Amino acid sequence: MIFVSTMSTGQKDVLKALDFLKSINISNIELSAFHKQCSDLDKVVRFKKDNNTNFTVHAFFPPSPDIKMILNFGSSDIVLLKKYINYSKGALEFCRKIDALIYSVHAGYDSEVDLGANRLSDKISNDVKVFENTKNSLLELTDYAARYGLRVAVENHSSQDRYMFFSDPKDLLDLLNAVNAKNLGLLIDVAHLNIASRKLGFDFKKSLESVKDKVFEFHIHYNQGDCDEHRPLPEQSYVNLVPKDISKNTIFTLEGKDWSKDEILNSKSILESLGF
Repeated sequence: MIFVSTMSTGQKDVLKALDFLKSINISNIELSAFHKQCSDLDKVVRFKKDNNTNFTVHAFFPPSPDIKMILNFGSSDIVLLKKYINYSKGALEFCRKIDALIYSVHAGYDSEVDLGANRLSDKISNDVKVFENTKNSLLELTDYAARYGLRVAVENHSSQDRYMFFSDPKDLLDLLNAVNAKNLGLLIDVAHLNIASRKLGFDFKKSLESVKDKVFEFHIHYNQGDCDEHRPLPEQSYVNLVPKDISKNTIFTLEGKDWSKDEILNSKSILESLGF
């Protein structure tokens, strides 16, 4: 299934983003980050009912005026970590209302990170602590999500800002095994993987093969390996290396930044030509 992120539209108002995607006949939609606060989420619920839309939800949606940073489930700040978890439980309640197929979050960071993915401090937690905090956070979230039959996916980092733990898919596999929840899988951002594989020196294609059976969703966009550009897809790219023998239930989400109508539809057409 091919989805398109609301982030791809460049619209700060999520309702305008939904209307734009509707106008180009996109009915599989990821509700994503960088939208201003929506005062009436019931309009999103009604949009789904009126337009036969399939939704996934990606942190940070719904937006909250109380949280100005990326949700960091690896945080060593107990107060902040509790705030992140409580926010996500509220997001899961919203997922229930719209029958979201997946709620996805980022893996934990070793310092707090702003909404532009910039570190707010030097590294403040070691990898062992980041892993443990992330594991415990996901144990709590997946247990909460299981009450409603919801699936949770955890996303890999790009490693573009010095070293980020969870940039190598091996770390994510260890995390899944530690949590051991049937409703937890991976969100593999292949553009993040392109950067991380170059910077950390692991094989892009082999790493995908190693996790393909654990992937609930892929984020799809393009970069040249240096920074997270979220560009539209060219005809030939690392996306062509994504394994074809994956579950038919796997979701492929185009996650652009301010793409035009043609850029969205052309990228979607390229994914379709690859058999996804």
